[in-house]
Amino acid sequence: MDLMRNTMRIKDFSLVMFFAVVFFVSNLAISTTWAHCDDVIAYGFNEDQNVEIKFTGITIEYHEASGIGGASYWIVNVDKIISGPQPWSNQVDVITKQALAPPWGSVDPDIEEGDKVEVYGKYLQWLVNPERDSITLNGSEDYYIKVSSIDSGSLFGFYGITIALTGTAVAAVIIITVHFIFRNREDHK
Repeated sequence: MDLMRNTMRIKDFSLVMFFAVVFFVSNLAISTTWAHCDDVIAYGFNEDQNVEIKFTGITIEYHEASGIGGASYWIVNVDKIISGPQPWSNQVDVITKQALAPPWGSVDPDIEEGDKVEVYGKYLQWLVNPERDSITLNGSEDYYIKVSSIDSGSLFGFYGITIALTGTAVAAVIIITVHFIFRNREDHK
């Protein structure tokens, strides 16, 4: 009878620990999501299109300027907003040069189609194409488009994997510890 009680206690304890870990990870995910909503609330309804934006994304295609005053730009599929407004489209035009007065930001010469890039520039809605928002590197030498070293992933990318592995490891250690405690109790009877 004691063995059944101990087995039930282990199962109950394991179940409680499992739900505690799930609750902790869920709360962390929700609070992280809520923290990112501040950017959308702050900029999403801002009529001033002259704000800065920083994001990561994947380069789709490069367009060289055609004609006088034309813009050269990368079409970039936005992956993750680091700061600034949320563009209304997943694809944006990142203007790298145009017949406008300096200062201009920097362009990584090694960028190729399909590269993960980080972009920092001025957000201007529909400058080049009415179907996509535009980000220009004109206006500051600090602006840039470069091959990214940031793993943008989804909200649960690197951090989610880290949290899941940590939670799994903690739960495994607790379950193994409880198992050995009860096993040693049985051996000493």
